[in-house]
Amino acid sequence: MINSTNNPVWLIESAQIGFELKSACAFVFAAYRKYFVVGDDETIYYKINRISKTGNFDFTRWGVKRADALVCALLRGEDVSWDEIESTWVYPRVFNAAFVNFLRLVCLVLWARGVLLTPVSLPIPAKIDKVLDDLCELLNIKSLTLIRGLHVKSKFKGLEYKYKDNGRRASFWLRLLQNTTFYSGCHYSDEDMRTLCSNSYGSGVLPFRYYDTQGFLETVFQKNPVALECLEKIDAKGAMARLELSEAQKIRRRERERLRNVKRCRGSKTSSAFDALQLAISECVDYADGVELHDAKYLIENHFTPVRYRNIFKEGAPIYEQLPKVAVDFYNMFYDLFKSFMRFKAYEGKESAQYSVLNVIASYLLVYLPGFFMKRDGWLESYPRTLNDFSCVLFVTRDSIAVDNLFKFDKEPPLTLLSYLKMHADICPYKPSAHYAKVKFLHLFLSHVSSIRNELPSAENFNVYFGPGCFPRITKSYGTVKKALPRKYFGAFLSMLYSMEYLVQHLNYMAEGKLSGRIGEELVEVTPYSLKEYESWEGIWGRRNWRSRAVDLQALNYCPIFYSDGKIYKFEYIPRFYDVADYFVRPPEPEGGGDKQECVDKSFAESVVEERAIPNEVRITIFMCETGLRQNHTVWLDVDSYDKAVDRSCDSALTALQVATDKSHGAWTAIVSRNVVKVLDRQRKWYRSCACESYAHPIWYNEKSESKFGKIKPLFRRYNVSSSGWKTYSKFPVMLLALKYFIEHQVGDTEDYGLVYVSEADGLVRDFDDYTANPDVSFQWRDLVSEYTPHGLRAAFITDALNFLPPSIVGQYMTGQTEELVLYYQIVDGIYMPSHQHVLVDYLSRNLDKYSGGDAPEIAESIFRMSGELAKRIKHDIPGAIKNFGLISLQGTREGQNGMDILLAEKFTQLAYNPTHICPFGNKCPVEVMKDFGSGRPCGVCPYAIRGVMHLPAISAEKDKYKELMLGIVGELREITSRKSAAQREQEIENLNAEHDYYAREAYALEATEQQLYKMYQNGDYQSFLAKGKSELMLHFEKIKVAGSERLMKRLVDTLAWPSVSTPRLDLDFAYLRARLLMHDGNLEELLSVQGGTPASQLSSVVKSMVDSGALDVMDLVRFANEPVRPEAISKSQLLLADLN
Repeated sequence: MINSTNNPVWLIESAQIGFELKSACAFVFAAYRKYFVVGDDETIYYKINRISKTGNFDFTRWGVKRADALVCALLRGEDVSWDEIESTWVYPRVFNAAFVNFLRLVCLVLWARGVLLTPVSLPIPAKIDKVLDDLCELLNIKSLTLIRGLHVKSKFKGLEYKYKDNGRRASFWLRLLQNTTFYSGCHYSDEDMRTLCSNSYGSGVLPFRYYDTQGFLETVFQKNPVALECLEKIDAKGAMARLELSEAQKIRRRERERLRNVKRCRGSKTSSAFDALQLAISECVDYADGVELHDAKYLIENHFTPVRYRNIFKEGAPIYEQLPKVAVDFYNMFYDLFKSFMRFKAYEGKESAQYSVLNVIASYLLVYLPGFFMKRDGWLESYPRTLNDFSCVLFVTRDSIAVDNLFKFDKEPPLTLLSYLKMHADICPYKPSAHYAKVKFLHLFLSHVSSIRNELPSAENFNVYFGPGCFPRITKSYGTVKKALPRKYFGAFLSMLYSMEYLVQHLNYMAEGKLSGRIGEELVEVTPYSLKEYESWEGIWGRRNWRSRAVDLQALNYCPIFYSDGKIYKFEYIPRFYDVADYFVRPPEPEGGGDKQECVDKSFAESVVEERAIPNEVRITIFMCETGLRQNHTVWLDVDSYDKAVDRSCDSALTALQVATDKSHGAWTAIVSRNVVKVLDRQRKWYRSCACESYAHPIWYNEKSESKFGKIKPLFRRYNVSSSGWKTYSKFPVMLLALKYFIEHQVGDTEDYGLVYVSEADGLVRDFDDYTANPDVSFQWRDLVSEYTPHGLRAAFITDALNFLPPSIVGQYMTGQTEELVLYYQIVDGIYMPSHQHVLVDYLSRNLDKYSGGDAPEIAESIFRMSGELAKRIKHDIPGAIKNFGLISLQGTREGQNGMDILLAEKFTQLAYNPTHICPFGNKCPVEVMKDFGSGRPCGVCPYAIRGVMHLPAISAEKDKYKELMLGIVGELREITSRKSAAQREQEIENLNAEHDYYAREAYALEATEQQLYKMYQNGDYQSFLAKGKSELMLHFEKIKVAGSERLMKRLVDTLAWPSVSTPRLDLDFAYLRARLLMHDGNLEELLSVQGGTPASQLSSVVKSMVDSGALDVMDLVRFANEPVRPEAISKSQLLLADLN
């Protein structure tokens, strides 16, 4: 019996299923006991024992429905909550992988006992090979032992395994075996063999297509000549049933059969790429000739893939010699029109998206249409010869602009080009946005042809009929959705990348003779020749054509390390992520100087071509992970201009980066962390170390002449490599292997994050688990694939609107650097500062006087007064108000739509003057803001909010509020994660993480705004309400750093001015300081009484009364508020938050 469905098939009565499940669970659980280790809570036995409450599985009342749900939940890609299937199965999420493996073993036992045939998509248990071998030995099923013995990690010794696929075929055969009743070489039937073969070879979606069924049957029944003879008869009957073809078609058919037999042949992994291309061409030609061996869906699914499309229909391809001449001539006219259209539009880039539409047109005109007319009419008389014959309604848009039966046809009409394109979108599949873009481009192309039809031969009647119904429905997206690493591993990966960058530098220092290598316990001097030729260094450099897959860490004279969760880890495994290639090395500049031109000429003359480790890929990856910029913008950063806007004299965490290119506009400025600029500086030094003469001259962007971006000196240029080879697409998955190894082997995390897979030639993927250094394995580095991208790792954390946030802030909540909490209200007041603490207490005293008298505190009154003056100026002179008051707004995601644009165009509804900003919509958020940032008045990141230097004090207070709220959330998360695993709730943790991310977004948006406003003032852009002692003021702000006690005094002034900026954490600090002051004064009655008002007002009342009575000097506040209430220093180890996920 064969199970060819994707559902389990039970071979017993429903009433017996519960008993068999319980018996199989007990059988597997007993096999697990062998791996029990006392006190080790990471063993599989401990996890299953805890889930099952010491091995007690109760299936008494289970029937077919619940048992089916259990088996289907084990399929790959299913995400179920086990307590929905069985209420007693409640366990920590980290136990999930172990429990799934256990239940998959239970299914194997049920199959061996003749109870169950599993679905073919049920994976085998992963990473528990010893347990699987033990069970196979206990079950003693001949075919099971035979198939399991083929796997490279099995202890059974059986047949010689000739396939170079690292055991992948053996794993697939074990899955296939559980779909059959082939328990030994004697258990077979002719019907079962026919069922297997018919579901493996042919057209359409077949469940066993990729399982090499013929090889499987030959292996299982190798000692049964009767079964093998039956297998040969089945193949012979299939050959006899073929259609009678013309002589030319028979020749092509035999060639295709030869290629297919090569693919099926036992001992061969798969057919070569050349044979696969020849098979695709042969079947396309057969279809165009009217031989309906396969339908159009089959061709799209198996041959019209993006990579093969390009090779099938490229210019000069052999397929054109075999297709009908009338179709080739008509397509050649379309091809010339397409090339003309591309020149007319002057598209930038490699135009791959546009040419993908051309490939669809090619297959439609060259393959589908000739095949359709041949099958319908028997000849190509109705095939269009000119554009007049090619009706847009008939061939392109009929299905989309008219209902059925509107048009009357004498014969069946062909499938329209839009429907043919939709077939591609459904099968490939395209994202809705990609499908929409292709239809839009097709519309533009045909409209262009229609616009010049009077100049084309036989085209005067060609008209284009497109409407909204021709385009697929899509929803407009304002953000980006990327796959993100768990935040606990993102920081570790970033640290790994920086360590990898130094490793490349270290290797180059060795090549230059500056550093030594290590052989055994001795340091050894090396040269470029010894690195290249000696066997001792082949693990880090490579000998001749041999390249190790892993870096030989024993050959280095240091131990590479990285940080994770505040701890230092050493690398146990580093994949070979870098290239060693020829480089035109410029000798170091001689000491003592000399004539510049003479030095340059001599330097060029003495330059040599030597091998160096190339740092480009790892630095591109670091840059993209840190900034989220796309790869094409990254590699084309200009050597001379990327740092034009960088202020080298300033040590702020954020700085400006000049980006030379954009998708549609010109150069632009991105706000990035200063670490990023340091990485680019190192890359520029590497660029300038190349003595190649061409490096001194700029080249056209994307090597495309007359590009609108002009000529650039690309920072990440490669010596003797074209621009297509500068990208990191193939190297990024290799770098992820280091993180994958760390997670699996050093951390011991068994959850599958899907970091890296190995792509097989047949289109399937398998998990990567080969960390050996031997390059002679069944796959290459280029076969590695990943769903992650360096751009996506950073972009997944935030929306496109927050393009100024570095990932180290968002991913790890803070960068960990010491912050300068500057008292920005001093800019407004502008008094002379004899010392920082005296200024602080003097300002506090004046605000307390105002507050106790019932007036607004001085800082709030100052902002209120200037807001009134600003309102008057805006009524009469908006540009003058912007200039004099230093107004700015964030740049939004929509061009020409931010606060400054609204103000200048006078499109505001009502100006609301808030302490932190001016809202042009009367504090009523427009729909666009709510779509981008959610509800709740996200003023910190709103591009319509208008801010000036006068808002600095309130912005600083609001920023501190959100940072304190962030720390409060961190405390709550630590409280939850300190509990036992069973007492933790994932949803509660996720809710707190989301709340934390919201506070982080607001805090760092305000931080960026605050720094920009301060820079405007520092550069003299702000002309009104300036402090008088500007030089002394600047010097003061550049030197001070606010301590914990001073922070509390500053926050007291903030909360007196704006009560809304207080937080629970700050209230606790105020209450504690008030209690200390009352204890100091001996006023226990007031200490124990219940007071009204806010903690800030209570504290200010106590301070004011004590100062007035002379019991306390304001300077004593610094001493009282210092140690006990100083906020805990934020170190990097506390900011990684590794235990939150």
